[in-house]
Amino acid sequence: MPTIKLSFAGLKAETFRGFLISLAGRISILLSRYRFLPESGVLNEDEKEFFSEISRVIPKIPNPDKDSDSYLEFIFKLTHIFHLLSAWLFRYHGKKVYIFLDEYDTPLQTAYMYHYYDEAISILRELFSETFKENEYLDRAVITGITRIAKESLFSDMNNLAVCSVLSGGYDSSFGFTQEEMKAILKEYSLTDKRDLVRFWYDGFTIGKETEIYNPWSVVNHLCDRKSPPQDYWAQSGGLDLVDHLVRRGGIALKEGFETLLGGGVIERRIRDDLIFPWLDGDESAVWSMLIAAGYIKPVPGAKSRTKLTITLTNHESLACLSNMVTKWFATRSGNYMEQFADALLADDLREMNAAMQEVVLTCSSSFDTGIKPSAGTVQPENFFHALTLGMLTCLSEDYRVTSNRESGFGRYDVSLEPLDVKGNLSAAILEFKVFDKAKGDRKLRDTADRARKQIDEKAYDADLLSRGIPTGKIRKYGFGFRGKEVIIVK
Repeated sequence: MPTIKLSFAGLKAETFRGFLISLAGRISILLSRYRFLPESGVLNEDEKEFFSEISRVIPKIPNPDKDSDSYLEFIFKLTHIFHLLSAWLFRYHGKKVYIFLDEYDTPLQTAYMYHYYDEAISILRELFSETFKENEYLDRAVITGITRIAKESLFSDMNNLAVCSVLSGGYDSSFGFTQEEMKAILKEYSLTDKRDLVRFWYDGFTIGKETEIYNPWSVVNHLCDRKSPPQDYWAQSGGLDLVDHLVRRGGIALKEGFETLLGGGVIERRIRDDLIFPWLDGDESAVWSMLIAAGYIKPVPGAKSRTKLTITLTNHESLACLSNMVTKWFATRSGNYMEQFADALLADDLREMNAAMQEVVLTCSSSFDTGIKPSAGTVQPENFFHALTLGMLTCLSEDYRVTSNRESGFGRYDVSLEPLDVKGNLSAAILEFKVFDKAKGDRKLRDTADRARKQIDEKAYDADLLSRGIPTGKIRKYGFGFRGKEVIIVK
């Protein structure tokens, strides 16, 4: 059976022209597998010339501003090549072709992040239409990716598509190793005693009705390196760029939900089975849908609604992968000030806390989208504070339960750190953030920090910690005052 197989896995250009060069280059490499066709007698002279031009290793892309006709001709050849290749293979073999396209949505993700989405989708829409809709030489095709793009007109009028997603199911057990398969694999490798550890790291994917699917990529890598402890192989394969981009840009509700998940909790969110990338800018449900499709989070079994699901992290590898992503936000060439701040907090060293936090604000506030107001030139505080909480979570999650914006006493505190071992020697802490505000009587930044510290006592934010058996003497209270990129901490 004649086949055409292509992957868009590495198609991640930062410009539209770079996208065209990369796409043309991949097509050129693909055509090198079919160099027998021009000499086979099934191509006429024009087709031979077409084959030769489009199979250049370094494609020549005309400038649309200087030679629009040549540019349009190039785009036509680029978007029609799979249709023509199908016809040539049909002539040669006398059979219709199978086409396999992997990671079809990777270039769309990158185009969205680098702001040439509309240009990229116009090219891919034409390419897909000619390849999968108008192709009479196609027997069948398999298109894989992590997002279902149903309303983009990317697959316009292709009513013969059978869509299998993590929510809708279809071939559920084919996306990874099942429990029975893992039993056999671990037995073959004499690793049955490691079954619980492997399950902890790599099990938990929910595909349709299957709720115990193992990540095949990570399992295979672990088996190849089985003398070493399990690790996060998933992050090493790439694919976190869009997730990182979305969480950095996300608002308070998104960051709060992300904190809860990293802390081992569950949240309830609306989920949609299809996706339009522009929705990601203003629709939180689209972001959660993206994270489910990518496999970082999963629906909790037994949820009654398909559109509003209870979700949690998939497994420990997901936690490690996303925690490492957050940690990198605070890593700088001169050191990880977030870790320095965490160490100072644990030691109750107020002087070092102030010094480290000042460095965090100065060097790390631009590491993600903090929402700088163009008019005032100040950092939008909510986004920064919640990213700060995420950073603390990754640093302290082995010993502390870190929560934010939860009810306690007569209000909602900003951040609480509760020792996982309540009977141990670690102290709890409550952090309250305030932004300098003259209207509230702040004459200097110290007034702002004092106001934050006073609120912890006035609203009894320690009530929840006290109810959990933590004595008053082991609850530290800190007030943070911010003004632009200045910070003061008091206790």
